Amino acid sequence: MENQAEIYISYAWGGASEVIVDQLYNSFIEKKYRVIRDKVDLGFKGSITAFMDQIGAGKAVVVVISDKYLRSENCMYELVQIQKNGQFAERIFPIVLADADIYKPAVRLQYVSHWENEIVKLNAAMKSVTDMSVLSDIQRELSNYRDILNAISNIMFVLKDMNTLTPDMHRGEDFKSMLRALDARLMSDDKRVEIPVNALNVKKIIIPSVAVVLIVISFLLIKTHQQPSSPIKTADTIKHETTSITSITPSTKKQVGSTVSSNSAISKKTEDFQIKVRTSKGTELKEGDDVMVYFTLSGAGYVRLIYKMADGTAVLLADNLKVTDDQAGKEQKVLTTFQCAAPFGAEVLGAYAQSEVFDELKIKSQDGYWIIDQPLSEAYQLTEKGLKRKVQFSMKKLDIKTRAK
Repeated sequence: MENQAEIYISYAWGGASEVIVDQLYNSFIEKKYRVIRDKVDLGFKGSITAFMDQIGAGKAVVVVISDKYLRSENCMYELVQIQKNGQFAERIFPIVLADADIYKPAVRLQYVSHWENEIVKLNAAMKSVTDMSVLSDIQRELSNYRDILNAISNIMFVLKDMNTLTPDMHRGEDFKSMLRALDARLMSDDKRVEIPVNALNVKKIIIPSVAVVLIVISFLLIKTHQQPSSPIKTADTIKHETTSITSITPSTKKQVGSTVSSNSAISKKTEDFQIKVRTSKGTELKEGDDVMVYFTLSGAGYVRLIYKMADGTAVLLADNLKVTDDQAGKEQKVLTTFQCAAPFGAEVLGAYAQSEVFDELKIKSQDGYWIIDQPLSEAYQLTEKGLKRKVQFSMKKLDIKTRAK
């Protein structure tokens, strides 16, 4: 099962930059992510500028910062375009190489001076031409240089303020932390949500198309009571995290608690606190079906999604996903299409929502997914405690049947 949400990579060719990009690219592709890279996706005679603009508008961009990158017209054009398109800090996922010592202000000033000098040199060269009207393309490039000069100081300050981890740390964990952050970003959207499926072995943990559909649902259910979705989450995040639909960012349970106590948006009336979920194919799926998932959450709260597969395996699709009032009541469509695959049989998608954070479940990471590592009866009991406590609670279970062709 392939995740159709796109991850872009912006980097300078050659050297240590290309080495880590090759490693990152291969790791992401192996996990079924859709990665956009110039050497793969920019065809012969393709427009470089159009491709760079596409990167600049990307929802999630891995940026490999090197000395060469910060001095490259094309690389910096991409970075400036990302900034111009807004949500700069949310959309970039930086790896900073050692030769780009942006953590020292004196070094950052060297890059500012570099672009000042580039402007001076180009201006001087243009004066050798008497008819400036024939230099419109050159003037456009000069304008790009000025844009870079105006933006580079702020961009480097934002980058140096991020805990980007070292290249060796990323390699050592096979880019797990970055994937968690990317999953959260790809699943977040003000109006539309694309759920990354990171399925290393669809047959094992991703319930056939449904599984994914559910994943999507789980994600979408964020509207009603979902947690961070996307290939289920990586090891230690799902345990203590809560997220908002607009920015699905892992946070600790302690932080979650403070969010709950300060959030006056939680629904006041239990009867108004309901979650609905449906798929484009209903509840009977056959092998090869492409399935879309739709969800509606009526109020604000927290969501948990559990998918019980035909073989009895229970997958935690989403947990403690925060839904706000302005995200409630409107049906959302998951843009990613999933395909039904084995194992086949009777399966259940459980969607749970309540007005406070759910208690933690015991989970383990398997093939990129979070598998519930305790008796399912206990997991259900912990999840359904909201029925017995004085909190708003809603539950919806979909009985799904999957079969081979």
